[in-house]
Amino acid sequence: MKLSLYLIILAIAYGHYTLGQDQYLSFDFTCNSKQTRNHMISIDRRTNPELLGYMPIKGYSGLANVRFKGALADSIGNFFSNRSTDQNNDVLILENFFLNCGSSPGKLILSMRLYSENREGQYAQICSIDTIYQLNNGDPFGRINELFCEISTLVNAENAKPMSDTSFVRKEDLTHLDSLEKLNIPIYVAAKPVSGIYKDYAHFKMNKPDISTDIFIRVTKKGIIEVDRTYKGKKRKVKLDPTGIYAVSDGDRILKVTSSGEYFPVIKHGFDFYYDRPGYFYDQPNTFSPYYFPGGGRIGITGSGDLAIRIGGPKQIDTVPTYRFKINYKKGNSIPVGLVK
Repeated sequence: MKLSLYLIILAIAYGHYTLGQDQYLSFDFTCNSKQTRNHMISIDRRTNPELLGYMPIKGYSGLANVRFKGALADSIGNFFSNRSTDQNNDVLILENFFLNCGSSPGKLILSMRLYSENREGQYAQICSIDTIYQLNNGDPFGRINELFCEISTLVNAENAKPMSDTSFVRKEDLTHLDSLEKLNIPIYVAAKPVSGIYKDYAHFKMNKPDISTDIFIRVTKKGIIEVDRTYKGKKRKVKLDPTGIYAVSDGDRILKVTSSGEYFPVIKHGFDFYYDRPGYFYDQPNTFSPYYFPGGGRIGITGSGDLAIRIGGPKQIDTVPTYRFKINYKKGNSIPVGLVK
């Protein structure tokens, strides 16, 4: 069943009247010279290309799916057409693109990289973005266009050179570059996680807990996950305080810890870590428990890291949908990639 149909059914269940109209993102390339990009190659590495995000429908209650007609990565590549020359090929890798205008202000989660070919046929990274941008409430699509224009202005500059911390790669490696990079991250190649408490992603990806301790995971009859740890030389077991913790592991299972103090099992599929969390994207501000995404990125300024996804829902609702989140292997933030149920 298509995602849009799921959301229409859920919107009715929540008592939110909506037409279920898709909102289509479009780009305006007037910020560049509209040259034909004969040498730009675009690679879309998003987990779920159909999930672009949500936004309110003007004049109605509820949220609509954001859609795009055509190939999103190819269209974004048009912003960088001025870099294409007879001597160089450029490769754009789109890793994450998620728009949430259910909160005020809206947010855009964007991860992308741009590589340029040298004379030896090797490719070097000239731009790397892994950022959450704050959007305008009235015209989020317009702000997205402005962001790409700002980024392309910097990237298209004649003096754009390979980044100092980049290495040259072969063209054939660009299509699965993220998988190659994960081979160098201990937690992604470890047979098992080390038992203990991981206070941040830096320790989690190295598979080195901040606090090495025995972790005990149990599930109550109501399906609530509770965690204990050993204390004072393993002489006694105490309930774990989840405050300020990124993840925990008992040496076999991994639990993602949220800012609200909840635990969610982390499952590894292929080369990625996922976890499922109940909630729904909501169109009323100040009524949700936010996820937190670290800011950053090489170009641009981020807003706060809040992604408006309300946990639990109104009291009259018995069931809320469950979304699947993928852990960003570079920075550790969580990115929505699909609706589970």
